Amino acid sequence: MVRTVGGSNTPGHVPAAALWRGRRASLRVPPTSSPPRRAAAQCADPPDGPGSASSVPASAAALSGSQQQLISRRNRLTARLIGERWTPSIRGSTPTLRHGWVPEVSSDRCFRFYQNGFRGHFFDSSHFGLPLSDKRVRGMLLLDGYLPTLALTLGYLLVVWMGPRYMKHRQPYSCRGAMMLYNLGITILSFGMFSELVAAVWPGDYDFYCQSTHGPQEVDKKIINILWWYYFSKLLEFMDTFFFILRKNNHQVTFLHVYHHISMLNIWWFVMNWIPCGHSFFGPTLNCFVHVVMYSYYGLSAIPAVRPYLWWKKHITQLQLIQFGLTVFHALCAVVWPCGFSLGWLYFQISYMVSLVIFFLNFYTQTYKKHKASLKKDHQSGSTAFKNGHAKADPAPALKKRRVD
Repeated sequence: MVRTVGGSNTPGHVPAAALWRGRRASLRVPPTSSPPRRAAAQCADPPDGPGSASSVPASAAALSGSQQQLISRRNRLTARLIGERWTPSIRGSTPTLRHGWVPEVSSDRCFRFYQNGFRGHFFDSSHFGLPLSDKRVRGMLLLDGYLPTLALTLGYLLVVWMGPRYMKHRQPYSCRGAMMLYNLGITILSFGMFSELVAAVWPGDYDFYCQSTHGPQEVDKKIINILWWYYFSKLLEFMDTFFFILRKNNHQVTFLHVYHHISMLNIWWFVMNWIPCGHSFFGPTLNCFVHVVMYSYYGLSAIPAVRPYLWWKKHITQLQLIQFGLTVFHALCAVVWPCGFSLGWLYFQISYMVSLVIFFLNFYTQTYKKHKASLKKDHQSGSTAFKNGHAKADPAPALKKRRVD
């Protein structure tokens, strides 16, 4: 028995396999100029029945009845691929959508999509089997398509791979002045985002336990603008890795470091396209506060005279672990008391936070606990120990500093 698109084996139905194989050559009709944009429902069979001329592009209207029927059923299947999820509909009627809104997909676009295969499908933010991106972020830099973010990620990975090889037989660069300016800039940006996010949600217009993406219009607009800067800051933070490579501190370019940087940039591209406000505000608020503490530390540590008096490096990792725990708690609140915010995103966020907790706990144990035990053992055996950042005569080899952010 051959399964058909309409779910029936009655005469006249075309098997689903025929939609994508074999007969494509006979259906290559040059598309005309695109008609005015219409609803995605018009990609499917109109109310006047399957195979009617209004269900295909104007240039295909002269085709035979069987070809028109094939195009009509192909358009129905294509609309399901590039639009929203459909509710079950009666054969020949106009389908409806689950969430009460209709993506703007024309019949001609469906036809051209089939002709071109899946080329270009990957780089449109309205695809990936998801509904169209939030219209409030359309036109914002880097958000209209995934290709720029993907290209920047691949470029970053290329630098991580090629950079140490390029610097292998070269002297390390100091970069002290550039690092001070960079860390100062990120500190100011993080403080600005933190203060603006708090100011936006503090009056009480946002519900802490669960907030949908369609709250008070002015607050949503302000949150979207701030979170775009947060997304863009993840791109700026690639400079952390570039400074490590230029200074030949390759031991700091760990798997956790690279994983954290590339995952944050790519995750936030998707967040900005589909859930750019609402419950998404909490994680960035905490992260911006942590970055104020962290980048101020690294900015001051670039000054040799100040470095011995910086005591809170160990507590930065502890603060990050607290941040992950609070973010998981906040996500669980929206699961327990749902408000229409995406449950899929909440489950993903919890999983991602758990992975960061595992990695950062391992980093904390390796960097601080084992090093402390090693210093205690050296002290008991008569070796000199460090105190307040200063070493006595004949100091033991110091632990190489490792940075995770």
